[in-house]
Amino acid sequence: MSLGQAFEDADELLTLIALLPIMLGLLVFTSNINNPNFDGIAAFERLITDFAHALVPSIGAIIVLGLIIFALRNAP
Repeated sequence: MSLGQAFEDADELLTLIALLPIMLGLLVFTSNINNPNFDGIAAFERLITDFAHALVPSIGAIIVLGLIIFALRNAP
């Protein structure tokens, strides 16, 4: 495995981990849609903001996780 592939895997893994809270937030949003005390607009704005932040890569975390993946896959 190349180092570039390890960095790509790290990027994809971190994106999946960042999307988990958004999925839970979407579940809360859909379960409370008929609640009159639920502010759907604010919840929707929060979900969109969190989604945008999840898609922005964290370069430092990608480098660290990529090096760990590379080391683990190439360990003797």
